[in-house]
Amino acid sequence: MKKSIAGFTLIELMISLALGTIVTAAALMLFISGQRDIALQQASADIQSSGNFGLGFITKDIRLANLDAANTLLKRDTIYGGVVVTTSNYPQSMQQAVSGKNVFSSATGSISNVKDPFSGAMIGSAQLVIQFKAQNDGFNCEGKAYTAGNYIVERYFLREDTGVGNEPNKPLGLACEATSYVDGANGFNNSTFGSGSGQLIIRRVDYFHVLLNVSNNDNSTFKYLDMGNYATDSTNPHINAVQIGMLVRSNDGIGGNNLRSDQQYQVLNQSVIVNDNNIGTPFLRKVIQQTVALRNAGLGISDTVTAVGGQ
Repeated sequence: MKKSIAGFTLIELMISLALGTIVTAAALMLFISGQRDIALQQASADIQSSGNFGLGFITKDIRLANLDAANTLLKRDTIYGGVVVTTSNYPQSMQQAVSGKNVFSSATGSISNVKDPFSGAMIGSAQLVIQFKAQNDGFNCEGKAYTAGNYIVERYFLREDTGVGNEPNKPLGLACEATSYVDGANGFNNSTFGSGSGQLIIRRVDYFHVLLNVSNNDNSTFKYLDMGNYATDSTNPHINAVQIGMLVRSNDGIGGNNLRSDQQYQVLNQSVIVNDNNIGTPFLRKVIQQTVALRNAGLGISDTVTAVGGQ
């Protein structure tokens, strides 16, 4: 007697293959989704850590601006003024040495990765130059030691991060370079100040913007001005606070390609879009902003009151 041979029919095999393909595809989709979630979480962590650390570091130094200045009222013609806007913020002995150099907040803006959403023109980032008189020995934003009694000058600006691999856009970062001078000197202790690369504080910053909170002589009117408009304001208002804003992106891409080329970001009073060359690889981006009141700048004091010595 012949034994019957059991097996699968062609239809059963086709159904099994189809079900296996569906299960494999579902597992693959879960894996890809998980990888994207990990990349997104890592990108968010990058921005949070760099933003929190960087902002804390910067605001700590900005609060020192105008410390122990000759005049608490901070304006663009205040000698030793904490926010360095024009040549007049340096003493007479220094003015020839700084003339024409990039050692002012109102100097030509630095590079960026953004452009105007309406005209399409590239928008240069701002820079911020502050100074204060050191009451004790300490370390500047580059980690270099300074001596009590010296005037410390620090410049925050964007520069390209050198020594990195290929990226779809310029690998910009917020950097700070520092120097110092003594009262009566006719130059900085670092002759290259204003053109150096400085120390990177926050990596991958596409745009850096600065506004000044200013008020008129009797403190009845307050407004925000960028450095260019403040430098040319005929009323020469008081500076009360510094507002900084940055468009920070993650170090690595987040997978997928759902980034719109016309995505607008609001950085303080400036709307920007990312340059088209950056669309190839999507990055997580976030606007980080901070307002720092200058407690050494005579908040609430009018021009009719003599204020000497920042406290």
